[in-house]
Amino acid sequence: MGQLFALIMLWGIHYSITKYQFLSIPSSLITNELFKELTGMAVLADTKGNIIKANRQICTFLNYDEDKIVGVNITDIIDHEGIGMTVKNCEHLNNPVRFSDVTVSFKSGQAIPFKITVIPLHPISNITTGLLVIGENKMIEEILKQKNESISELNKELMAVNEILKNKSIRDGLTNFYNHQYINELLEIKLAEAAETKENLCVLMMDIDNFKRVNDRFGHLTGDRVIIEVANLIRQNIRSSDYAGRYGGEEFIAVLPYTSLEYASQIAERIRSSIQNYDFGIKGLRVTISIGAAQFDDRLPDSLVNMADMLLYQAKYNGRNRVENILAETRV
Repeated sequence: MGQLFALIMLWGIHYSITKYQFLSIPSSLITNELFKELTGMAVLADTKGNIIKANRQICTFLNYDEDKIVGVNITDIIDHEGIGMTVKNCEHLNNPVRFSDVTVSFKSGQAIPFKITVIPLHPISNITTGLLVIGENKMIEEILKQKNESISELNKELMAVNEILKNKSIRDGLTNFYNHQYINELLEIKLAEAAETKENLCVLMMDIDNFKRVNDRFGHLTGDRVIIEVANLIRQNIRSSDYAGRYGGEEFIAVLPYTSLEYASQIAERIRSSIQNYDFGIKGLRVTISIGAAQFDDRLPDSLVNMADMLLYQAKYNGRNRVENILAETRV
């Protein structure tokens, strides 16, 4: 990014020279500080290719003192036929010339590929009075590309980890259903949508019957297995557009958007029937569930859940292993 900024500044210098029609290349404009900050190659030369100013990094690479490089011909640094011809014919040069693969040999013996751009400076009309030679170290560019790719991969990994952490924070560890807090937050959102669109929304509150007896008779490991299997059966009987949560212990909730009470009751009955008929593979273990189904009609989230909860306990009172439903009345 720094190199790009510097290049933009150099182009600005070229524009300034052209715009204001200076009679010669103003060395005060091309400041020492600017050149010191540039990476790669930045060289200001006259029309014969003799260097007027060079950045610190290229001086270091070439093993020149900053003042000793002045007067050295650019073609002595860059042995490239195309660049030599460009310098030779620079008086007729109107536009920048780019060379994508130029080898620059340093005094250390190291040869490094550069991208070179030769920019003609035109302070008076179309007459070239100087050259700006900018070079990008392709090795550094490749290293930066690899680092950027590594950073990109790291970002993807971090996003994946964040997604995992997010899921852990909103999911129940045993059933992978949404947890109590998140399903309530989700319900609030869906209630707001239903209130705005005037679409139906139903909630099912479900509770495994006599679950304490399961734990007492068969142990807590079997109890956990029952909760997992019941959650799976609930999942199989709701739609992909519905949302299921573990409300606590052996109690579950399902949020059914765009669903009438009649159809919600059919879904609830499928859930109840599938659990009643499910074989857990344990002799003497029979599991049933009671369900309360309520439909939203311009109510607050806790009111709808409370109504479904009341219907659930009505199902318990009426003998368990059943579905109870009623349309929640509009609050006046």
